[in-house]
Amino acid sequence: KDGIVVRGAKVHISASPCANELLCSPCRTHGEADKDYALAFAVPCSTPGVKMLAVEPVSRTYDDEGRFDYPKTSRMQPTECLIVFDDVFVPWERVFMCGEWQFSRTLAYAFGSYHRLFGTCKMIGKLEAMTGAAALAAEYNGVEHADHVRKKLAWMAMITHMVAELGKAACLDPVKEFGHDVVMPNAMSINAAKFTFASNFHQMCQHMQDIAGGLCTTVPAYRDWQNPEIRPYIEKYLSAKEGVSTEDRLRVMRLIKDMTGNYWQIDTIHGEGSMAAQQMHLYGSADWSRLKAAAKRSAHIDGWQSDPVYGNLSSADDVPMPPVDESYASIPKSLK
Repeated sequence: KDGIVVRGAKVHISASPCANELLCSPCRTHGEADKDYALAFAVPCSTPGVKMLAVEPVSRTYDDEGRFDYPKTSRMQPTECLIVFDDVFVPWERVFMCGEWQFSRTLAYAFGSYHRLFGTCKMIGKLEAMTGAAALAAEYNGVEHADHVRKKLAWMAMITHMVAELGKAACLDPVKEFGHDVVMPNAMSINAAKFTFASNFHQMCQHMQDIAGGLCTTVPAYRDWQNPEIRPYIEKYLSAKEGVSTEDRLRVMRLIKDMTGNYWQIDTIHGEGSMAAQQMHLYGSADWSRLKAAAKRSAHIDGWQSDPVYGNLSSADDVPMPPVDESYASIPKSLK
């Protein structure tokens, strides 16, 4: 045989319509029973039998209209697609794994860590823009000093900071996995970062919509704003607080509508793997021996002494205490 023939599909593959080559690899752990799916190979996108079904554009408007109506999504169109391999021939020199299911877990694990690092780096900018948009909406609506608004903004700033710091921690405290000198992001930190922003993203959107108010749903579009007959009414009835132009208020409302009501919400939850995948990695990466040693030390249960961290800590029993006067005269009168 000169190679293998692949029949099947891959889904949610980002940027594939823009690529020259497709690199396919396992995305989960395979067993011997499904070893035929433990494949890794590369083929040009023009290979006979490769078919791509790309997702539809979020927006079909560009230029000034696109920047006004869809300020984010008109510039950040999704590129995911369904790739079908319809009896695609792959020569052996382009096959990197063929049935070696024992390595699928390692490959999927390593890919997941790097993919979540990429997702976290991307998400930091997204969270900062979302938090800033909520702050601008509060300012333009004249409610930036309201206590309930400040609480929401403080929470959004906290989540944004947490994700950024967890991402940094994953890089500053890297690990070497699989017995090789290959540095990888710290699995606990990077999975915690991804889970933090994915599990809180809808709450971020809710706070943005709550602070912006109903106008972020019914905000006029670019063509209304440019219509000389309609614009005076928009200026009169949808004006911002003093010192802020009506156009700026409309633009931030369009931004919030664009950020919280489309592809972004779903992509943020499932991109770089579902939250269940992060929980699986967090459980598998946790140092349960050390955590249990901490509990045993606190509960005075033997077994913690061999732990490299808690076994080397001083305990209260090691601290010399002065002798206790147990005579009757030492007891306060109030207790007699």
